[in-house]
Amino acid sequence: MKYAYINLEKLSAIEKRLLNLLDEKKEVCFCFWKKDGAGEVRREARGTRNTEYIPMEKWPKNPTDDVGKRINYYDFDRNDWRAVSTGKLIEIKND
Repeated sequence: MKYAYINLEKLSAIEKRLLNLLDEKKEVCFCFWKKDGAGEVRREARGTRNTEYIPMEKWPKNPTDDVGKRINYYDFDRNDWRAVSTGKLIEIKND
């Protein structure tokens, strides 16, 4: 599934790279800062946006093309959709 992204200009170069990899690859490993009760913790993630690798029952029902605040991805460890907030990406591990 290809998206016609809006607010793409709000993403940094590394966030655009992550989005591109998530759309194309079977699995992308990356880490980001995630809010928790006491502040932020480093979160390791393995995911994709490529529907070839997402169970059909988990395909997005109302996909959003707006990437101005967060990048949604299918998380293989949680078997569900999650998001990384823009400005919180630390690194892409398999870039």
